[in-house]
Amino acid sequence: MTTKQALLKELEKIFEHTTQQTIFHRRSNEYLYKGLAWVYLWWVKASKVKGLLEEQYTLHNIGGHNVVGEEKFTRLLRLTWQLDWADESRATLQQWSNALRELHKEYESNKDAYRSNAEERLAQFIEASGGLRKLIGADKYYIDENNEPSKKSKSQSGRSADDAALIETKHLELGVQHFAKAKAITSIQSTKPISVNRLGYALALIRSKPNGSFAVLATVSEEAQIRKAIISSYKRDSTAAPTVLQLLTEIIGTQSIPLALERHRDTLQDSKRVKTDSGEVLTVKQYKRLLFRKQQRDIVLSENRTACSVVTVVKPKASILASSKDVFLRVQDRRYLEQAIIQRQDLSIYTANDKAKVPVLRDTEVKASHRLVVENKLLKSRRAIYFYGLDTVGEHGRAQADVNAEYSEPVLWTASVDKLWIENLYVGFVGSWLNEYGEHITRPKHKTIRVELGRTQLFFTHYGERGNLTTASKIFDLANVGNTSTPIKPIFLTKDLLPVLASLSAADIVGSVKIAVNKDVLILDYKTTLAAYTISVPTCTASAKRNGVAFAAYGG
Repeated sequence: MTTKQALLKELEKIFEHTTQQTIFHRRSNEYLYKGLAWVYLWWVKASKVKGLLEEQYTLHNIGGHNVVGEEKFTRLLRLTWQLDWADESRATLQQWSNALRELHKEYESNKDAYRSNAEERLAQFIEASGGLRKLIGADKYYIDENNEPSKKSKSQSGRSADDAALIETKHLELGVQHFAKAKAITSIQSTKPISVNRLGYALALIRSKPNGSFAVLATVSEEAQIRKAIISSYKRDSTAAPTVLQLLTEIIGTQSIPLALERHRDTLQDSKRVKTDSGEVLTVKQYKRLLFRKQQRDIVLSENRTACSVVTVVKPKASILASSKDVFLRVQDRRYLEQAIIQRQDLSIYTANDKAKVPVLRDTEVKASHRLVVENKLLKSRRAIYFYGLDTVGEHGRAQADVNAEYSEPVLWTASVDKLWIENLYVGFVGSWLNEYGEHITRPKHKTIRVELGRTQLFFTHYGERGNLTTASKIFDLANVGNTSTPIKPIFLTKDLLPVLASLSAADIVGSVKIAVNKDVLILDYKTTLAAYTISVPTCTASAKRNGVAFAAYGG
């Protein structure tokens, strides 16, 4: 036998050995996962028998204690696996106790999923999480000394991959808790078996039918897709966030740019030419500015350096900023709140250094008058956001759009709609328009949109230029149109109207939304638990120029 033949024969034996080792390793993990699940489920039952666990710990000379309301599981593992802190078992104890804590969170959040075959399903949960190390988050602390340290990768959101994964895991946990208690919007009885994941979830491919019903065409039980669907669709509960942060994000959210338009943020901003004192002509951007007005006791969100834009006027139930003069939120900080919290729907994981008000800043070396420090509770990252007196702004940037107090044109069309109607509007048109055309909103054919308001219904026409809009939306019925309303067909800039309509579907509106329209402006009035809102959207001409007669500059 030649050397080559001998080596090839030896290679075949290596293949056999490594194949067997892989099988044994996999079986070993399966035994471990089932063992941990078995131990945890035994603990669930044993903890309900008064004194049993403490009796067993004393009998086996296992010391220590747990914090009230928190089970660390180390004593349980020392009992069931006969491990000890004093020997090489210490690291195993730490890892396995963390794993049992994760099993406990999973079980408590999803008890319905574990009513049958609980041991097998919990073992599958560990496997589906990527094994013990990924389940407890230990992989991110492992460093391979044989390799160069890798750069921290960034997700599309701008966060590191580790940070994004941490927040995703938290949202998944909250989402599963939400849907465990949520009331079903409908129920179906399938004629074919539906494959579900370990928690009993599946995704359905649904097609609408002309008669208003829906056909279920297929179902999917792929874990990653289900996780994504849970995270994106569960109802966020932001009531635990500080009131000051709730109100700031609620106001900014009325004109927040939908994610579908985010890449066009800078190009969607209008600009104007101004002449400096030296005679130099500059082109400057018109930024949305959040302004606290002392005399009016309100808050205004609108574009600066102009007399006409979308204007949100807010009357808060309780003041969140005390000042003897007008004060505004720094533009880059407004943008931070919009992108980091509103667009990501992350308000529930943020806190601030003051719950009810924006603290006064008494540092004389800083121009700002107020400062609020916001913190991401999961990432432990902080950001100071600053507020400045309007009198610190130069002449060319001080003015911003406001409603014109002297405007007297009568309203031609009114209606009142509820939250369900707004949700139908978003699903039936606004959301689909943003998803389909949002990427191309800067193209001439997508810059304007007409709203055709009738006596019992409304619909939209879009896609075209100079008023020749050719594509009609579905018709939305209206039950509460004002008796004196006259049909009207105003045109709007899509970048003005669509973000406002999208924001309504996300707002926690109390009661109804009142709509008033004439040839110059569309006005939306509604309330939340924190404030009363009036949003004014200017109409535009067929050539996409805003009609500014209902608006005026403030602060200039």
